[in-house]
Amino acid sequence: YVLRHRGQRKAEEELTQLKRRDEALSDALRNPLVKDAPRESEGAMEIAWDEKAVNSGKKGQKAQMIELVELSGYSRRKYVFHADETIRIGSAPENRLALPRDGVERVHCEIFMSGNKPCLRSAPGAKTVLNRGGQPVLVGPDGVYLNSKDHIILGSVDIQFRLFKA
Repeated sequence: YVLRHRGQRKAEEELTQLKRRDEALSDALRNPLVKDAPRESEGAMEIAWDEKAVNSGKKGQKAQMIELVELSGYSRRKYVFHADETIRIGSAPENRLALPRDGVERVHCEIFMSGNKPCLRSAPGAKTVLNRGGQPVLVGPDGVYLNSKDHIILGSVDIQFRLFKA
């Protein structure tokens, strides 16, 4: 009985954290100038988003968005981008997502839409690993399709990918 009760409580806590994360993301999309205060259970979280992500003039239609959550020892940050743009990731400041971290090349990889599906393509010479359900796969310059909750590993950085409509 005690073990089952602990398992239920842990599942409820995980659902609560996911709900708070989704609420923070929704608040950030509605009001981009507000940043959430850090919560004790989650640690510091910063949300950065693209100003072009707002659905300008298209009433009734939802825009497809990409959420990248950095889950590394450096920080826990959430980035939101419009899915129609190419997101270049690397350590150089001119990248769309600049991550000056250990093991991240100047231009490491990019995320883009191929038709209606998001793709991840590694830069030549960069080691990009896609972790899908515990199965690590080395990504090449040809690219692979991404699913929600896939993890992209760039050096010491672990990025969780999610595609959603807002």
